[in-house]
Amino acid sequence: MKQYPTYKESGLVNIETIPAHWEALKLRLVCDQIFTGNTPVYAYEPNEFLVFGQRNNQKNCIDFAGIKYADPEFFAARTENEFLRYGDVLLNTLGGGSVGRIGFYDVKDKQVITDGHVMILRGNKSVEQKYLYYFLHSQQSLLEEAAVGSTNQAFLTTTQMFQWKVAVPPLAEQQAIAKFLDSKTAKIDETISLYEQQKADLVEYRKALISDTVTRGLNPNVPLKDSGIQWLGQIPEGWNVSKIKYCCDVFGRIGFRGYTIEDMVPAGEGAITLSPSNIKDGKMSFDKLAYLSWAKYEESPEIQIQVGDILLTKTGSSYGKCAYVDYLPMEATINPQFVVLKNFHENARYLAYIMQTPMIKKQEEDSVVGGAIPTMAQEDINNFVLPVPSLAEQQAIVSFLDTKTAMIDEAIRRIDEQIADLKAYRTALITDAVTGKIDVRKE
Repeated sequence: MKQYPTYKESGLVNIETIPAHWEALKLRLVCDQIFTGNTPVYAYEPNEFLVFGQRNNQKNCIDFAGIKYADPEFFAARTENEFLRYGDVLLNTLGGGSVGRIGFYDVKDKQVITDGHVMILRGNKSVEQKYLYYFLHSQQSLLEEAAVGSTNQAFLTTTQMFQWKVAVPPLAEQQAIAKFLDSKTAKIDETISLYEQQKADLVEYRKALISDTVTRGLNPNVPLKDSGIQWLGQIPEGWNVSKIKYCCDVFGRIGFRGYTIEDMVPAGEGAITLSPSNIKDGKMSFDKLAYLSWAKYEESPEIQIQVGDILLTKTGSSYGKCAYVDYLPMEATINPQFVVLKNFHENARYLAYIMQTPMIKKQEEDSVVGGAIPTMAQEDINNFVLPVPSLAEQQAIVSFLDTKTAMIDEAIRRIDEQIADLKAYRTALITDAVTGKIDVRKE
């Protein structure tokens, strides 16, 4: 794509130059309104009075999942100006991971107000709302950096946004840029959706392959027998039904072995303490690590983690999340959300695979208690039932699944790379268009 003939210094943060005929203006000069919603009085039961919050302003889309509801009297007292309009530019104003997120309200058939953490920007006649959305979308990382306060409570104010500078081409040019980006991003998003569906299909196939193999074996024609357990049904002849406590030992961090925030130390001054965030897609991840003092690590030898252990989340919203430990960067232990499976009488890799099946998930769901903090008792985990073939057949199953899942994981990795490349291209294209690096007027 061609560039503009002449450029000038922009006067904008992180943008060196803009086309010579563009302006750099504060939002207060191009917006008639910049305001946040009021703190709503919420209704206890769902109704037709909708309250739009930060969770509804998702990356690249408006999502009504999880929307909240207002008290009818509070809703009725709102002025016409407070209701969202098609074309409003929306800005999340609070919290790490959310603050600075930009949305374009593309809904026409709903009456909706916002809560106090969503800012509404409405341009005057000199600005095309979709262009304003794309420009601010290109600056989301800068908006997040501009938020003040601690990570989870960092916030943006209307005063800050009144002073925020934007690149402003002539109105017709803004409309051309918005039209160009609508067309290009729609095609990119469609391709990303196709890749994401391919990934989802592979993930489901991987789950089904594991479940079928560890519950039926490698011979599709093997004779079956009644397991004696109604919900388990039939299993191959020659297999037994056992419980986790007969297959291995289960340990957790409890009682005197608990620890407090004072026991956490800087990197290199203690052992890694693993949490559910260290498991991603059924595998160990060491991107983010916390460290426990050596004293607390050494007083709990039974939960010192070794390669070959299995970690299972027993507490929290991700209960049931598990992984086989095939690598450790250094000494490690677990936090109280985990139990660790050790001292195996069966093939540990076979047990790790079977822990990923619906058969185990059902038992986890049946045993979990607690609303705010779901928890599985260690005794319940010990009594989880599973089918067990001979050690030789377990090893054959593991070899088969290791090969097959590695192929699937590689295909998923390639898809993830393609998705990441497309998202990066999408971001760069928007930035180049709204900062004048490319001239799209005749595209």
